[in-house]
Amino acid sequence: MTDTDTLRAAAARLRNLARDATTDGAAPWRYRDRTPTTGTLLYADRGHPIIRGGSTGRGDGPRVHRATGIWIATLDPTLGLLIAAWLDHDADTGHPSEAALHVARAVLDDSHINPETTR
Repeated sequence: MTDTDTLRAAAARLRNLARDATTDGAAPWRYRDRTPTTGTLLYADRGHPIIRGGSTGRGDGPRVHRATGIWIATLDPTLGLLIAAWLDHDADTGHPSEAALHVARAVLDDSHINPETTR
């Protein structure tokens, strides 16, 4: 795969992931603290929950740490589309930057999805 192919493949993957993550067109994502320690909420702009605390009021169920929730909300699908546009632009130049290639390779690396766990 040429450098240009790598950039285009990564841009296409980002666009597909962004599309699939926002099936109702709800972006950007937001983070809100429910309480200082638990019950965090990650939601799309139209109020559709992405990740939220448990509904029993006992603190069980899915949740994220505050810093993680803010990170996820910052790197929402809207930013993915901007990165895809940057990668396409770099591919169009015929002389891609090392930064764009590093980002593209990271986007195409699947080793972080369902990794084997050892205990």
